[in-house]
Amino acid sequence: MPYNGSFFGIADAGSAVIAYGLRGNVYRSEDNGTTWAKVDAGLAASVVASVRTGEGATLVADAGGRIASSTDGGRTFQKLMLRQAMPLTSLVDVAPAGLALAGPRGVVVSGIAAR
Repeated sequence: MPYNGSFFGIADAGSAVIAYGLRGNVYRSEDNGTTWAKVDAGLAASVVASVRTGEGATLVADAGGRIASSTDGGRTFQKLMLRQAMPLTSLVDVAPAGLALAGPRGVVVSGIAAR
């Protein structure tokens, strides 16, 4: 990979796979990990969680509670606005209610909207 920092996870992005980690770093591969390209997800803090929604979007979340969504296989991301923001460690799609968010403050279900 063209990045020597820590990664915290990988995610299904439909036609691709993404790897994410420290300081908002997100990388994408369309060829099963042979080559990787850096993607700007617009997240400043460490990316710590991801989920593929029932609608086919790939969401990534940073430790600061910011979430970005991709509907094009991880090529581009759009920031989402949480109705209840909090530091995050994990998220799960619980449509139609929104997202279940876990972090140091506990677990909540929050609706989301495009920013």
